[in-house]
Amino acid sequence: GGGTLTKTEDSPSNVFATMNPLANFFTTSTFTNGNTTTSMPAAKKSYDVSTLGMSSTSGKFYAEVKMNAPSQYTEIGISDHPSLNDTNGLGGANYEWGYTNGNQVLRHNNSNVSGWSGANYTTNDIVGIALDNDNQKLYFSVNGTWQNSGNPESGATGTGAVSTSTVPSFYHFAGGDNHNDGTTLSWNYGSPPFAISSGNTD
Repeated sequence: GGGTLTKTEDSPSNVFATMNPLANFFTTSTFTNGNTTTSMPAAKKSYDVSTLGMSSTSGKFYAEVKMNAPSQYTEIGISDHPSLNDTNGLGGANYEWGYTNGNQVLRHNNSNVSGWSGANYTTNDIVGIALDNDNQKLYFSVNGTWQNSGNPESGATGTGAVSTSTVPSFYHFAGGDNHNDGTTLSWNYGSPPFAISSGNTD
């Protein structure tokens, strides 16, 4: 019939990551659009994680998140484990980092990362996450602009980055809410239902 088709390169021999509905232990999120959209209900301080487990010691990884219905306390980042009853939200544990909307901070181990700052993001904004595990550096962008004057091409220098750790064996991309408000997010791992703000190819 009528309508616009979205090109996808996802196939049985070329499978892209999604969010993981099997790790939905505490959030009771709803997963739609082939598990690329997550809707977290209100009254939950938690997050959802990707099916992609990224080595913490090597490799460069990138994902984007469209803000379908963000709250003031939406958090985007990485974690080394699926969320259980994590009342501190993303960034509440030692091997988690969460870019928090509203107060524009990066949380790690339940504290704000000193000296790091980013912009507010709102409905339809696209937040990018660049994880350089060759150098243990993490960067965030909003609508293609790297936050905290970051430069993911700076390698070991880590301009504008926050340093991660090699101690856990892997990380997941993660996103959720830290204040019982609920949030809806669409994730792009290379086969997107929305435009890629960075211009990177799949």
